[in-house]
Amino acid sequence: PGVMLQWQWRSLWYRGKRDYCIPFPLSNMTALIRNVRRGLVSLFMYFFGQNWTLDGLRYSLKGASLKMKTQFFWNTYEERERKMILRHVPATLPIIEAGGCLGVTSCLANRLLANPKFHVVLEPNGALLPTLDINRHRNRCKFTIVHGALSPEKETKLSVGKDAFAGRTGTVGIPVPSFSLQGILQKLDWKKCVLILDIEGGEQAIVKEEDESLREHVVLLILETHPKIYGPEEETAIIQKLEYLGFKVYEKDCDVYVLYNHNLLQ
Repeated sequence: PGVMLQWQWRSLWYRGKRDYCIPFPLSNMTALIRNVRRGLVSLFMYFFGQNWTLDGLRYSLKGASLKMKTQFFWNTYEERERKMILRHVPATLPIIEAGGCLGVTSCLANRLLANPKFHVVLEPNGALLPTLDINRHRNRCKFTIVHGALSPEKETKLSVGKDAFAGRTGTVGIPVPSFSLQGILQKLDWKKCVLILDIEGGEQAIVKEEDESLREHVVLLILETHPKIYGPEEETAIIQKLEYLGFKVYEKDCDVYVLYNHNLLQ
């Protein structure tokens, strides 16, 4: 019995000669503590997470899911995009931004501009526009909100699942206004701009069909790809197409890219 007890205890600490691991009881306790912590954070954000501060800016989280609110608590909401905006967006170029959502990246980028009126934010989901507008005024920003999708297609539809913040544009769903990159540039008479894209897979069509506008007018592109939607092969094809157009990847963090257009840097 003593030998059996000793073997059972040793088996809690390792399996095999070199494959050491955390004792099973301790592993269970760690998981329990992690789950309790997550539960407490979710409970806190459920009751007190109607407003939150990121990067010194104050946001309303009205209508946000509990999952999204916990991302604010841990400072992980759009974390990669926020860091890249702070590092790369110049003060002198106008911005076209597709996928405004709550306005976190919009407000952050707008505060960097010498002329904050030179900033257009497109959001196809009409349910998000009130919160986007609240956050714009709360942070004294001056970007223009446009209800619509950035798309080369004349007709675009928005499909929204359980989480209204993860809507996708395409051929299925509710019809929404559609604006092409070329059309926006012509209407505003902008020769050069920064383009920020977080449109849940819609970037695929932009890169494929608006290559001339990208090559001739977009100096800086901050792009979030979505390989879970269209696959890693298509993500590679998107980056290769942008490199063919003259863009070069300067920074990459997971699925967020910063690309500069060398045609316009000369």
